[in-house]
Amino acid sequence: MVAHPALADFPTIKATEKSSIDKEFAAYVQKILVEDCKKQMGALQDSLELLAQFVLKELMSQKEVASEISAFTSHIDQGKLIAALMSIR
Repeated sequence: MVAHPALADFPTIKATEKSSIDKEFAAYVQKILVEDCKKQMGALQDSLELLAQFVLKELMSQKEVASEISAFTSHIDQGKLIAALMSIR
């Protein structure tokens, strides 16, 4: 979100810190989605879809923000995530 032009006056973090934060956040999200809440994934998936449509619409319309937000996803094991999502339905 700090990439949003409206937040340009706020302090920034170093690229190395951002990468570390992305890795830690990806590990956290992956643990929640793949291990901790596997049974609740259906409801969580529906809730996240609504959240993404409603709250993130403006943020994601800014290409700088979209790029920064999606950076953590490169650290998620997509195979594990897909397997977890496929097993809920």
